[in-house]
Amino acid sequence: MQTIEAAAFAINLDDNSPTTFTEQAVQCKLGDGFNRWNDKPLQFVISANGSSGLIVEHSYLDGTTPAALYQRMHDAIAAYQPSAREPPKAPKPEEIPLVLPSSLHAHIAKLRKQWLENSAARDFVSYKLPTLGSRILNENKVPLKGGYDILCQLALYLYYGQRVIPNWQPVMLAQFHDGRHDMVQMASEPVRRFCEAAAETTSTHGEEEVPVQSKRALMLDAARDVSRRLREAKDGKGFYRLFTAIEKQWPVDVPKATVFDDTLLKRGMDFTVTNMNHDTVESVTTPLDPNVLRIRYTIRDDQ
Repeated sequence: MQTIEAAAFAINLDDNSPTTFTEQAVQCKLGDGFNRWNDKPLQFVISANGSSGLIVEHSYLDGTTPAALYQRMHDAIAAYQPSAREPPKAPKPEEIPLVLPSSLHAHIAKLRKQWLENSAARDFVSYKLPTLGSRILNENKVPLKGGYDILCQLALYLYYGQRVIPNWQPVMLAQFHDGRHDMVQMASEPVRRFCEAAAETTSTHGEEEVPVQSKRALMLDAARDVSRRLREAKDGKGFYRLFTAIEKQWPVDVPKATVFDDTLLKRGMDFTVTNMNHDTVESVTTPLDPNVLRIRYTIRDDQ
């Protein structure tokens, strides 16, 4: 492994040759992490077989900002044709040894051990759903993103024992200079009503408990509710950023407002589950806590 490091980014040249998306995800971010510079906002990872990846640290930089740069790099690698002549050898990078005191070496060893334990506990799974793409939603006049969000909510509802749990979705603002993203709580009363109705299949008499048309109406109502809250957050009318900023800036010697002790608010500030829509399947998020669930979905015509 070699690393070319600059002040704001790093290029990691890896010896491995991953071929599948899962292998690329494991090598790029879910592996041992020892060839990654996580103090850099931007990293390019290039493997021996030409597969490449991009790692973005979001507290510095919005992930969509360098996407065009990475796409150009990806296209250049894919289009490269080696010459029949032996190419001139590039000068070997000068190695600059890093000398550290023993206390720092001990601390690094401790962090490596902790990272490996967390990394080993993480799992990455990629699914394709060929029967649940944009085509079927459009044909049934279901809002594309809102409909998919609600189906994710139903899946979470069933997975967690038929209960609506707090879960969040980030909303990226149109212009990076307008501010970072806000977070939107996806669980709501319309979402709960739809999930409960969708989970009810038959009554005690064997008759359908909730008619299909009623379930459809509840689904559309929940999808519109989610879309409305996402739109308001995008317009800067969300509450998460505002409440967090106020709480962090609250004077330490002044009692906090009672709203910050509200039971419902505290219950909602649970980030065990986060789901988001993205325009590419080659996307992995790596939370510090290996026990949380991060869902990334991409809507295609037939998957």
